[in-house]
Amino acid sequence: MSLPEIVAEVIGSLTERPERSGSPMSSVSSCEGGECIYDGKRERGIGIKEYLQRWKKYAHKEDEIILLGMIYFDRCCVRTGIEVTKLNVHRLLFACLVLAAKWSTDHPYTNGHYAAVGGVTVRDLNALERQLLTDVNFATHVEAKHLRLYKKEFLRHTVTEESRRR
Repeated sequence: MSLPEIVAEVIGSLTERPERSGSPMSSVSSCEGGECIYDGKRERGIGIKEYLQRWKKYAHKEDEIILLGMIYFDRCCVRTGIEVTKLNVHRLLFACLVLAAKWSTDHPYTNGHYAAVGGVTVRDLNALERQLLTDVNFATHVEAKHLRLYKKEFLRHTVTEESRRR
C-alpha cells in the first residue's frame, strides 16, 4: 500500500465512527455553536484516497508533506477536540497539507494554485490557514524523529490491517 492509501484508510476510519451529538469542544475549539470553519456545506464527491492522489498529482509528490500534514491534523484534533466527520475531513486535511507544504517547501505554489487543487476558493483557503495556525497554536516545527515515528506507525497500520484480513 502507498502512503496516501494508508492515510486514507486511517482517516476514513475516523469518519466511520458514530458521531457523538453535543460532544464537548475544548475552549480553543474553532467550532462554536455547532458551526465549524472546516465543515463543508455537503459531503465531498471524492474519497480521501482520491483526494490525496489529486494532491500528489497537482501539488506535491513527496510523502513527507503528507506525513507532516497528518501531524498537523493530529495536533489540531487533539488541541481543539474537533470531531472528524464526513463534512469536515476534506477541508481540515487540505488545510493541513497546505500548511505542511508551505512549512517544508522552499518555493510553495500560490494560494490560487492550492485552492484549485483543493476545490475551495482562495478566500476559504486563507480562512482555513488562519484558523489552522491558531488551532495548532502556531506549532509548525516537527523534529525529524517525530516524522519518522509517524511513518513507522502508518506502516505498522498496514501490517496490522493485512493481518486482520487474513
